Amino acid sequence: MNKTEQTWFSELLDNVNIQTTSHIKKFFSNNKFVVLSQDEKDGYINREIMFITGPYSICRAKNKLKINDKVRDWTKNKPYIPFGKFFENSNLTRTLISKKENFRKYKVSGEIEAVIEETFYSMTEVNVSAFCGIVQADDKDISTAKEFQKQNQGDFYLFAESYPFSRSKIQKNILKEGAIYGGYGKNGPETFFSQGKKSVKINKSTLFANESMAENYVPKVIKHKGLNIVVLICYDLLNPRLSYFLSKQNIDLIFIPAMIPKKDIPKWKKFLYVRGQEIQTPIILTSNEDRRKICSCLTLSYEATEEIVLESKKPSVIKLKIGKEKLRKSPKVHWSWLLRNSVFGPFADDFN
Repeated sequence: MNKTEQTWFSELLDNVNIQTTSHIKKFFSNNKFVVLSQDEKDGYINREIMFITGPYSICRAKNKLKINDKVRDWTKNKPYIPFGKFFENSNLTRTLISKKENFRKYKVSGEIEAVIEETFYSMTEVNVSAFCGIVQADDKDISTAKEFQKQNQGDFYLFAESYPFSRSKIQKNILKEGAIYGGYGKNGPETFFSQGKKSVKINKSTLFANESMAENYVPKVIKHKGLNIVVLICYDLLNPRLSYFLSKQNIDLIFIPAMIPKKDIPKWKKFLYVRGQEIQTPIILTSNEDRRKICSCLTLSYEATEEIVLESKKPSVIKLKIGKEKLRKSPKVHWSWLLRNSVFGPFADDFN
């Protein structure tokens, strides 16, 4: 796991004449422009804006512009267009005022006069090794899991529900750190997260059929490698109470070990998409084919930056980019400014 700290915005800090609007496009082709606020005071227009990819902020800026005909035309008739695009052909000079590790402030002079402050946000690259396969129900499952970890290096390793100890005694601390694994205990399936030298037990919150574990359990937010992660178990994905709870937490990544019926896959894809939108975070789910061949071997992943659900029927390494800053509330500006730029929501803090 590493941060792209000095990749996408380092040139902006080194050269004040590089436009943020065009530079962002090179690294985030699906970025969206958001006006957070705009008001007029003492002969100036004050604007606060953000560039986002998925739910994540990649740049937040404040613009203070002295009002003239050009500025008035822009902020009245086309405020949803970024500064850099609207004035790209204007005769302007930029002068750096100050800069920090992820911040720059500069003055614009010429056809317009403005002071602009920009804060840039890095993305963290995370690799998740997700296993899906056929349950053998013997020691072969354990050796398969170990071999998968050996061949597919990742920051996290996600195995399906009750795997690889589906019919053998659960052995803790034999899988690598970052593994989500499980087996069967006295009361049914048990799930664990391997963290350091210990395994954190994950309780199921939503019971299906004759399962007898604790009900109304609130998922635990686990801090690992600088990320806030949550492990939901199978049927928990369909519980709206949990989705609402998690939407109010600062969650970076959700894992779901599951066993998905083959005939029910289309519904689970839809739920994965909806939950990813509601909680505004990536979600990865794995399922194995069981010995009765009722459940399916597959991995589903909700990619937050692309806002899509991907499916794989083979073990794979899923590469994610996760941001720390999110647009969590719809801006109090005219609705058309948002919809013109495909900023539709939902935003978690809009819902009480």
